[in-house]
Amino acid sequence: MEKENILIGFHEGEGSGKELISGAYSICEILQKRYPELLLEKIPFLYDGYAKMNLSAKKLFNKIKKEKGSVISGAISGDNTYDLRSRYKFVYKLVEIKPIYNLADLSPLKMNVRDKIDWLIIRHNKGIFTVAKEKWIKKDKSAEWTTIYDLDELKILAKVSFEHAQKRRKKLTLTVKSKQRSKVINIWRDAFTEVSKQYPDVELSILNPDFAGADAFEHPEKYDVFFMPDIIGDTLADIYVMLVNGNRNFDGSGNYSVDNFSYYNTLHGAGKDIMGKNISNPSGTINNLALMFKYSFGREDLYEVVKKTLNTILGDYRCQDGISDGKKILGTKEFYDKYIEEITKNLVL
Repeated sequence: MEKENILIGFHEGEGSGKELISGAYSICEILQKRYPELLLEKIPFLYDGYAKMNLSAKKLFNKIKKEKGSVISGAISGDNTYDLRSRYKFVYKLVEIKPIYNLADLSPLKMNVRDKIDWLIIRHNKGIFTVAKEKWIKKDKSAEWTTIYDLDELKILAKVSFEHAQKRRKKLTLTVKSKQRSKVINIWRDAFTEVSKQYPDVELSILNPDFAGADAFEHPEKYDVFFMPDIIGDTLADIYVMLVNGNRNFDGSGNYSVDNFSYYNTLHGAGKDIMGKNISNPSGTINNLALMFKYSFGREDLYEVVKKTLNTILGDYRCQDGISDGKKILGTKEFYDKYIEEITKNLVL
């Protein structure tokens, strides 16, 4: 039976993204020899000038979205990010997914805790599914932030969360602060409770983030998929990564939409200060490739190949901006060279 095509776009973005995305493309070229269903597209930088849209890049983004593909990209900084969001709503109008599991044995947690952790955190990007207004009042030296939530749009977030939970261990936890802003909390509860009727096999829990945050590390096996609104998810997700992985540079995450378009960013931000220095850590980018195969394309086989190879390399090597913990330090290029050598052996090409 012929397998469905896997269309991946590679967009270098700015700064260190060029060397990170170039390395990811090289990995996929090796994979393509064994898995010819992989279709690879290089996307030109989105801007001809500082904020002038590149039409050929726009065309490729639209093609990949239409064909249910995925994009892995370097970061886009400053006003360019704002322009991207305002013109390419399909790129940013997504939820973020962030798997939490022990990757490189750098976690400060006890082994009997960290080895039980296998979570997925989902959050929405602030200002995307909401209307937000900010006001600074100079006279009173105060600031005002207004956020308007829409029930139907929150149901979209709930649907994405339940879909992921249904494919995993069928447990979903919504974390909302119940003692504050009760009307805001109620609309989140209403959205998730109503959508839960469509997924009777998924167990929904609604907990305070402070309780869930503490209890998750005491009883990690009780939890599977978390949905964390706004700043709760933005903050706790990174804390969880540091506790479980010991280093954010091994972290991976993707933006995911209900129409199956997904968008994965490299780490470091744009990393303009480390561009061209051969010290950017490829671990997060490679992890993103693995996550893309699993969560965007449902290809557990490719996920396992990419993840297994990364685990093997991290058993002996680190990159300069990571924690060395006695391992041999490699530059970005050398790390990718070692990875490609190892994955070629694993694939027995």
